[in-house]
Amino acid sequence: MSPREESGATWGVGLPSVKELPKFGRELRQGFRQVVGFIDTPAFQSLLTELRALPVASRHRFVRNVVLDDKELKKRGIRLPSEMIMQRSRFGDRRRNLFCVKKYIRPGLNVNVTFAPDVRIIGARA
Repeated sequence: MSPREESGATWGVGLPSVKELPKFGRELRQGFRQVVGFIDTPAFQSLLTELRALPVASRHRFVRNVVLDDKELKKRGIRLPSEMIMQRSRFGDRRRNLFCVKKYIRPGLNVNVTFAPDVRIIGARA
């Protein structure tokens, strides 16, 4: 079994043919704009500011107890679009991250923005 098969990676799934590339690019750009549009809302920016104010060691707990809790999001005025999810995730190279906002484009293909625990969250407005 190859390393790719062992890891469960699905590289190549959902990739377009050469003929489909222009449409594929438009779909990815549109999906990414939608994710960024959600992240740029005042309510989500406020959540990022709250997260950024915490010590790095406390950020995973905040994600578990607030970012991934629908009731907590609702209290903060955050309404996740139905075509998006927020989830914990892992990179294949084991880089640490807190969570990501993901939008599926088609089966096997998505766009996402991932937030790492130990970097300054520069997208958040002070």
